[in-house]
Amino acid sequence: MKNLVEFIRRYAAVFLFFLLEIISISLIISSTSYKQWKGGKVVREVTGPVLKQRAKASSYLHLRRENRNLMELERELFRQAYNTDIGNRTVTEIYMDSLKQPLFEYTAAKVLENTTFLPDNYLILDKGAMDGVHSGMGILSDKGVVGIVKDVSPHFCTVMSLLHSRFSLSVILKDGVVTGVLYWDGKSHRKALIRNVSTLGQIKIGDTLVTHHSLIFPSHYPVGTVSKIHTEVEDGFYSLEIRLSNAFDRMNTVWIVRNNYQEEIQTLRDSTFRHE
Repeated sequence: MKNLVEFIRRYAAVFLFFLLEIISISLIISSTSYKQWKGGKVVREVTGPVLKQRAKASSYLHLRRENRNLMELERELFRQAYNTDIGNRTVTEIYMDSLKQPLFEYTAAKVLENTTFLPDNYLILDKGAMDGVHSGMGILSDKGVVGIVKDVSPHFCTVMSLLHSRFSLSVILKDGVVTGVLYWDGKSHRKALIRNVSTLGQIKIGDTLVTHHSLIFPSHYPVGTVSKIHTEVEDGFYSLEIRLSNAFDRMNTVWIVRNNYQEEIQTLRDSTFRHE
């Protein structure tokens, strides 16, 4: 103890000097904004990475909410862009006055499973009967046609993919009157065939094909682009090879399409054929 007291007394002037230096530096740092910034540099070097990680964590926590907002915006854009024109009148003008419903409604769904390598491919979505989903509804992505709902459970549904041997769809050139029927030939998840094409006169490589005459999908929704024109005639028709709009091996979120008037139209159709 005596030695400690002697040590402090001997070096008291040194300790006082360092204490006064620390106080002086603190006063200088706080005296101007520039010096304050320079003085805080060391602190920022230490705390910066921590703050960066905290910002990343905060961004991740808000990502789900931002994605929901984006999906809601996209759903509204779908409603506006693909509630098909009938003649020169919009569906809104035809139906909204009395029924207050658009022709099509869209519900976002997450893809839980998706095959692309089978002869008959399918998807499983995280929406089911409790979400208003039923067999026969169309499935779209933001890029093109995906498939048709096949089976439904309370919370999930399976979808017959466009990449299925029994899938077919009426299509038309986006900027023309040439029509055909889409089939998948089982060879590639990026390609399909268009058959029953009556003329090749207006068709060029790169032309866009869209949906046509469908109660399941909105009209003029993208399907793919012409990648090859077959000039050989088979049963009086030509065929085309198209590159599909969708990358089926990279699909995470889709839209389930509800036609609010499909049941009414189907009842009318059945009644018509029944009386013939």
